[in-house]
Amino acid sequence: MDRRLVSPKFTDPPREYDQRYMDDLIRALNDLVVQIRTPGLGRNTTTVFTDLVDGQTGLEPGTVWNENGVARIAGFGPDDLLGTHVYGQVSRTTTGTVTITTAGQYVSTGLTATLDTGTAEGIALGTTDTFAVKNVSGKTRILPIFGSIDANTVSGGNKVLGIKLALNGNVINQTECRANQPNAGVEAKLVTRWIVKMEPDDEIALFIANITDTTDIEFKRGRIVVG
Repeated sequence: MDRRLVSPKFTDPPREYDQRYMDDLIRALNDLVVQIRTPGLGRNTTTVFTDLVDGQTGLEPGTVWNENGVARIAGFGPDDLLGTHVYGQVSRTTTGTVTITTAGQYVSTGLTATLDTGTAEGIALGTTDTFAVKNVSGKTRILPIFGSIDANTVSGGNKVLGIKLALNGNVINQTECRANQPNAGVEAKLVTRWIVKMEPDDEIALFIANITDTTDIEFKRGRIVVG
């Protein structure tokens, strides 16, 4: 009920039945029902929700619902797409070799990263690609993804290396970053960042390429950070 509305007045009844009084009474009651059902400004010292549902499916927009102890409002913005309470990171700091068969082709590193379990919420290590993050929140999320790799080729220099984020094995071309490895043993520093819509169980991996030729890549260290 909008607290700015003026409540109808109920006068004292007459001693005997009066048709006009009953008409006025019914009209006032109808006005009160309309006011009660009319949304508007409200102010409460304490509000207690005794039986909030734990999902917003089928709820009227504006209905309060419960998500793991956090109050949500149904229908106001794509709440099921937000990145709230989903974050995590995987990394690898040991050297590994990435086999290159085609110049300029982006491929999975084929290496295994480690999930930082102490900071993971709704994120797990990839299963299809083990240098990847996986959305295990059970909901669609829109998430900022950061990825980086330090690498060089196994021999020679003057090579251009590149990285891209890949969603379920499909590279996201807008995320490409290239860097030059000028001399043998000098590491190229490759960094990318993008906002990605992840459905439940989607995986984001880092793919790498030798743009110059088919010399294998020596992976030195890398990470993927969500959130």
